[in-house]
Amino acid sequence: MTNPAQTSRRPFAHANFGSFDDLLQYQSHGLRGKCFVSEALDTNGAEVSLNRLPAGTGMSFLHRHHRHEEIYIVTRGTGQFVVDGDVFEVREGSVVRIDPPAARSLRASDNDDLHYICIQATSGTLSARQISDGEEAEGDLPWPAIPSA
Repeated sequence: MTNPAQTSRRPFAHANFGSFDDLLQYQSHGLRGKCFVSEALDTNGAEVSLNRLPAGTGMSFLHRHHRHEEIYIVTRGTGQFVVDGDVFEVREGSVVRIDPPAARSLRASDNDDLHYICIQATSGTLSARQISDGEEAEGDLPWPAIPSA
């Protein structure tokens, strides 16, 4: 039998949560500057949050997951991560993957806010890498194509 929620689900969703500079207006689970977007996007395969830690602040606890790996993408600023006791620096352009059982936390450096995106997905479920899961679709684009090199 078909799930009615699946048949009425739109094939896309979009939302705008504003600039990363404005993220401090959001709060989730006691963390100021954390905005989970998955509910607004009606995701069913990943949890996504937009985050801003003010300079000199950090998460006040270590945490781990049961099934979700986390991928952190630093979009601005500098800071530090601790993962199972290992401390390392991150900055704009850093991407960090953390397995579910690893204990982790992060902080912004003393002189920089840390802006990042966190994506959670169930570990071990990726069925294809890069673009091998995609294929071209029929149809016309509403803009001119980019010339090939």
